[in-house]
Amino acid sequence: MEGYPHQDLNPQHHNTSHDALVRQAKVNQKKCVQSSNVLSAQLQNNLGLLLANNSSAENGACCSVLDKITTIHQLDKEVDRQLKEDIAGNAEALSISNSKLSKLLSNFDYKLQLDQAGNDTGIESLQRRAELIDQELRILEQTVVYIKQDKEL
Repeated sequence: MEGYPHQDLNPQHHNTSHDALVRQAKVNQKKCVQSSNVLSAQLQNNLGLLLANNSSAENGACCSVLDKITTIHQLDKEVDRQLKEDIAGNAEALSISNSKLSKLLSNFDYKLQLDQAGNDTGIESLQRRAELIDQELRILEQTVVYIKQDKEL
């Protein structure tokens, strides 16, 4: 019987080499687990030392790491709050200004209609502007609603 050159026809040899591979894999796995345990212990120790060093009372020039993180989060919240208040205040002021401008344009439109009874082009232009202002006002009002909802969250 002619076989491939790299095949070993002895089943005993295959079993032995397979068993040897399994044993070697288990040994390697055990070494990896032991190494992982050692590295995990070192990591825990180093992290504990780092926190203890940065949190100790002897380290007067440096606040604790946790205090720094807490301060950063508090500052971030404060900045967000101030920005939201500023945006809401500016949006309301813009809305009020837009409303005043809309009223002025309406008055001007009325006066223009009285002055130019037959000329529709100026009136149409003012009408389009008034509609754009009205549209912007609605957008601003909706923005204020969204900001107020965001504040409530």
